[in-house]
Amino acid sequence: MLRFTARSVDAVGLDVTVRQGGTTLRLRAREAATSTLEGRNNGVVTLYLRELTGTVAARAGTPLPPHGAVTVTPDAIPNWLTNQPAPARTLTLTGATASHLTACDADLTVPGPQIRVGVR
Repeated sequence: MLRFTARSVDAVGLDVTVRQGGTTLRLRAREAATSTLEGRNNGVVTLYLRELTGTVAARAGTPLPPHGAVTVTPDAIPNWLTNQPAPARTLTLTGATASHLTACDADLTVPGPQIRVGVR
């Protein structure tokens, strides 16, 4: 698992699907709305995930040349992301997708939520 900490996580067009047994729950935000995940304890969100894919747009607030889509897993972290002279405090991803995401000690705000439940 990958572990990240953040003060907040913004997601435009949030679309989350959870499957357990024969039940599927889908949560979607209003189109083009920004959903926010904010930390409860000292304002820090802890995220655990198996895979993160997206386009890195900026590191520490500085725009980067396009690297195309990048996928980060516990077994594959790009060298250009890890071998930096100073640790990145902020990483901006566009078009990001997270797999098997767990957020700890956080509140999720979803504007215009739409919830659907399906049973097989």
